[in-house]
Amino acid sequence: MVGRRDPARYGMLIAVGALDLVAGALLGLGHLLGVGVLLTAGSIAMLAVAVPRFRRERRRID
Repeated sequence: MVGRRDPARYGMLIAVGALDLVAGALLGLGHLLGVGVLLTAGSIAMLAVAVPRFRRERRRID
């Protein structure tokens, strides 16, 4: 189980954010431009929060 302060928790958020970013870009290239833009914006926001927290928690453990 992933704890509250575990860097793996933020690692999973980073992985999901990266997949959302790719999906949003692919949808944006197709006919669903609005959905692609929303997915891309959401994934950028998720990555903007998760990456600094991941680095901070990883430094605490090391």
